[in-house]
Amino acid sequence: MTKKKSLLPFRVKSLDNLPGERWKAIPGFEEEYEISSFGRVKSLRRWRAAGRGGGYYTTEKIKQQNVRRRRNKFLGIDTHTIGVSLKRDGKAISRSTSRYVYSVFVDPFDLDDKEMLVSYKDFNGLNLHYKNLFLTNRSDNSKKSFQLNRSFPKLCENRIPVRQTTLSGKIIASYSSLKEAQDKT
Repeated sequence: MTKKKSLLPFRVKSLDNLPGERWKAIPGFEEEYEISSFGRVKSLRRWRAAGRGGGYYTTEKIKQQNVRRRRNKFLGIDTHTIGVSLKRDGKAISRSTSRYVYSVFVDPFDLDDKEMLVSYKDFNGLNLHYKNLFLTNRSDNSKKSFQLNRSFPKLCENRIPVRQTTLSGKIIASYSSLKEAQDKT
């Protein structure tokens, strides 16, 4: 007997709603796409123009999303970000799905502001439920990562230990970095 792998909500392609799922229009794409409270993205049925004055109606479907995996060298684990590419007038716009979910279901913000980040309360970038998301900025996000020992400041990664010695080679003091040696001598 094999266990059936449970799908993460953003990977469920069925148009049927998941229990407790709600849908709202995506800002800037009101007639084209909707996003769910679980982070699923739906392409709506609409008319698309084609050459020579013709066209066709698209079918409603759940969009495929992209999983970006990055290795956190400090923790030795993979972290994830889910993104989606939406098209308007033949131009693709790619963004993190969590930005859309937060903006639609929690609190609207400027989606183009690169200083504002949407982060995850449970540190799981695969969990796009709106209750798992919070808005922060780059600086506060870095500080929180340092406090929770999830990352290490870049300056600390480049530290080279320094020893202070006499002319004869006897060690007088040891410092964790050139900056520490400079501050103490």
